[in-house]
Amino acid sequence: MEDWSWGSLLEKRAAAAALCDPCLLGDERRAEKVLQILDKITGSLGEVEERKSENFIALRKGLGYCWSVAVVANPGAGKPLMEKWMGKGVLFTGSLQHSSGCVCSFSASGPIGLFAALVKNTQVVSK
Repeated sequence: MEDWSWGSLLEKRAAAAALCDPCLLGDERRAEKVLQILDKITGSLGEVEERKSENFIALRKGLGYCWSVAVVANPGAGKPLMEKWMGKGVLFTGSLQHSSGCVCSFSASGPIGLFAALVKNTQVVSK
């Protein structure tokens, strides 16, 4: 999967989706490696010129979900990385499911909605 994270937009999306199945992220070390791959893929978005292409939009939307799943699997490693990208204006939308079963929905251009959901473990919708 790491090789695919260097590929085309759709290969990056496929790699991220395959790695971010919640059932596969039970181990914090595995989740940390996945977070590193997501960080690399997210960093590559700045190189894309065709931002209105279907492939770019699919990757961007997929990354929003993938980040949410991976951060819940390892908040200690994931929150600082996600905060970095949110601080740079990358928009993440999606939902988080904590191990307690709580589902947290968010739509935020900054860290407020996401981190409130992670810290308080309650359902949060921030627009």
